[in-house]
Amino acid sequence: MGGLAYDLTTAAITEYQNWPDILYADGALKTGLNDLVELWQGIEHFDFTVAPNGESVADVIIRGSRFANDWYYVWGSYRAFFQDLYGVNVPGVAWDGFVTLIPAHAMESRFTENDDGSRGTPHFDFSNSSYSFPMRLPYKLPPGAVADAAAIAADSEVGVHTLDYALGLKEFASQANPTNPGQTLPIDPSNASRLDFFWMGHQRTVAANGTLDMPYIACGGTYQVEIGLPTYGITTPDAALETIGYQIIEDWGWSRTEAATKNGPGGGLTFFNNFPPPGDPHGVSQLQTRTSQYVETADDDVASTLLSAFNNPVGTTSGYYLSRIYDMYSYKSLAGEGVCLVVGEASRINAAGTAVDGTVPHTSLWRSGWSEFLPLDYPASTPADGMIFKSAVPPNFITDTSIAAYDYEGAWANVISPAITEDYQDPLEGAFPLSFLVGINNLDIGGVKTCAILGAAADNTIYNSRGYVNFDGLGNVVDTWMLIPLAIKGNSFTTQTGIALPEGVGAKWTGRAQQQATFSPAYEDNCKNTELYRNFITGDVDSATGFIIDPDLEKNLLNDPTIASDDIGISSLVGIDPEPAQESSGAIGTGNLFIAGLSNKPVPTVTDPYSNLGYGLLAYVPGADPYVFMYDYGTISILEVYLEVGPIAPAAPTFDIRASGLQEGDNMNAAFIIDPTSTTRYPISASWDNDRDQWIFTFADTTNGFGFMSVNSAFSSGESANQFSFLDQTNNFVIPATLAAVTPNPIGCIYTSRMMTPILDGICIVGATEDVTYKGQTAIGAFGLPAPQGAAGTAPNFAVYTITGSTGRSANVWVDYLLFDGVDSLIATELQTMGLRVNVENVEWYKAKIIRKGDLGFTPEEVEDWVRSQQEEYKATQRLKQRQGRSRVRKRQVQAWQEDQADFQELVDGDFTESGGFDSLKEFDKAAAEYIPDPSEATPDSSRKEKNKSRKR
Repeated sequence: MGGLAYDLTTAAITEYQNWPDILYADGALKTGLNDLVELWQGIEHFDFTVAPNGESVADVIIRGSRFANDWYYVWGSYRAFFQDLYGVNVPGVAWDGFVTLIPAHAMESRFTENDDGSRGTPHFDFSNSSYSFPMRLPYKLPPGAVADAAAIAADSEVGVHTLDYALGLKEFASQANPTNPGQTLPIDPSNASRLDFFWMGHQRTVAANGTLDMPYIACGGTYQVEIGLPTYGITTPDAALETIGYQIIEDWGWSRTEAATKNGPGGGLTFFNNFPPPGDPHGVSQLQTRTSQYVETADDDVASTLLSAFNNPVGTTSGYYLSRIYDMYSYKSLAGEGVCLVVGEASRINAAGTAVDGTVPHTSLWRSGWSEFLPLDYPASTPADGMIFKSAVPPNFITDTSIAAYDYEGAWANVISPAITEDYQDPLEGAFPLSFLVGINNLDIGGVKTCAILGAAADNTIYNSRGYVNFDGLGNVVDTWMLIPLAIKGNSFTTQTGIALPEGVGAKWTGRAQQQATFSPAYEDNCKNTELYRNFITGDVDSATGFIIDPDLEKNLLNDPTIASDDIGISSLVGIDPEPAQESSGAIGTGNLFIAGLSNKPVPTVTDPYSNLGYGLLAYVPGADPYVFMYDYGTISILEVYLEVGPIAPAAPTFDIRASGLQEGDNMNAAFIIDPTSTTRYPISASWDNDRDQWIFTFADTTNGFGFMSVNSAFSSGESANQFSFLDQTNNFVIPATLAAVTPNPIGCIYTSRMMTPILDGICIVGATEDVTYKGQTAIGAFGLPAPQGAAGTAPNFAVYTITGSTGRSANVWVDYLLFDGVDSLIATELQTMGLRVNVENVEWYKAKIIRKGDLGFTPEEVEDWVRSQQEEYKATQRLKQRQGRSRVRKRQVQAWQEDQADFQELVDGDFTESGGFDSLKEFDKAAAEYIPDPSEATPDSSRKEKNKSRKR
């Protein structure tokens, strides 16, 4: 099987199946140290009794998952019953966004077990399972009036659509809130995991909000989260569990105010007290006053021409509003600043500023107001004390003039393939800035709807925020661009590589694939706090804090023969990055999380572009094979050819664009056991485990159900006679009976790998449906179980699994041997005792010799018949070996290989290999003639006579 983990094990964690409990009960019913109750104030319990007519209102859509510091982030949209939604005492049903944190450690052992350690009756413990944060979007911006109630209740587009670990934030000390001491905790940073995150998405809006006739407006925020470390697996079975401390340090969107963020539209409810955090005057930011068009100022001593503001008050000028956000990626530069690359859809405002007259893609840079470092080279029009948005729309995308005109009208961007981060760029001469890619959907080229790929160098558009600019002779900015066409239907990329792009009505990008190198031992030890664990084991410290031994992982490793028993404890430590400040001591990075571009090879150069890391874009193509475009991120580069600035503004900049890759979707499709020619199958997630060097790709299929596939990191180029590139693992999943009863053929599945463990492992979430018409990447729908308490409707459930794979290693051994059975085995044993080589010739010679002496008592006719049959059988065997290529030539080749492997030879030697003796039959006959038997040894003849006289037959 090569490096693929073919003995993959799945375990359904039924405690994470019922998502109304995970969301509401997990939050609103937690009290004391784990108090998330205030975030859920005004949002009714999903008990199906408060909705009008007693109907079920609960529903959940999962849109993505990610991993950091041994926790999984899961996000999406949920529907609930909101008090005072349309005014005081006027409730309503609406959709909202959520983020749920699920521990990767002890996912099974944290729930009730029987005395013998086996899983007992499923028991959901609200205090030790997960933590759920609602975004409260219907309260922050009115979604409409009572007359719109039916449309609001049905609008599932509202929610969290993308999330990433928050890099570059200032360090905050967790503080107890004097008005609610249980809400935020003074957790010791050396004994806690930092789980800060940025979230983004969009919320429903109406014209009364000042957003004209656009249906959605972008929004987002920043959560600072610390979770205290448990001590299970070290001291007692009933060890302490996690405690949580959190602050909402940022909330931004349209018409944001502190009052709107805290209160419902009815004005009668005051919700949470920890926002803004203590001493923060800039917790809320209004999107319409914090966004500028993508433009860079010139040097301080040179005049600059700024383009019109990206967002302006309605009625003043035309412009664009950020209406939807579908993907983002968080970077951290050497300067310490955190900046995010963001993509989505923008609404274009007409010249009069009175209506939306179309939508186009947008790509934006966003930086938190709590960034560690506030650079000075952002546009002067952007307030320095709040969050920063810099956005680009098609006028800021360079046009590919080599193909027919194409139209971005109605197109949108929904996926990013990130570039290397500045932290890891090699400043040595010869290195060049690597590029990030943006996936565009619904691009119209000659009436054909197609997907496209645009890109830019990270140095040009992320870190120094310049973009690609032209100046006139006076140094004034003439034009600015952010993105350059890389792959568009009919351009040089598609013609030279032969790789077609996804096209057709409904074709879209569905996700990204991202690989990074294995962490160094020093990096892992830092994240796991290995030294502190060793000190505890040796008795140098008394407290088992600052690290986590995962009892589930420990149990699995006890059954792994490749790990010594003395190493089980060290190997069961998980990467939690307990104290990020340790980064200043020289450790690279920020914790146990995915870092774009981290590689164990030198940064690619023009002459040696290969990074040995695979990145990719996943897509749905109607009526075709799955689409998986993979590339080495060093082989795609966009280099600007700089021109001298003259008195006349030059034409658009010119570029040296280099790109290559593979389309592996058809190869993956062919590897499925069920329907390997399916035209309804498409990929929706990809995650790489750097501990086992293995990809997991998941697929949706409206006909055949979801798919789960292991993939070699070399993809089809790594295929060989003894190594597979693709292995269908779908049959390892058993859908819980309760879910299979309502949806026997679920089609949605996403996977996130877990890092810094010795095995292939992660979390898999299976849903009943996957909405391919959704503009974003993934939208997995729930299984609808019958609602409890006799209510009408259904309760949303998902099948959640932990994945455990083998070490991923296998050994292939070839051994040439001869099998002697029956009488021949006795003769072979006798030859070995005599010190003679055991081979066909010697066995036949000795057999003939004893036959000639008549020792066996056969008649001449019997001997002749037996010899003839043996000769025919031997000749037939030789002919068969020659036909199968296993003749003596191959044996000599194997023997030559064995001679080079002296140590290994001892392991594969047969039982009949001589360790001395005679080199020829002549030498043996001479020795036999001179052999003097022991006087006590009976001769064959005397033995026969004695036997014949015996009464025993």
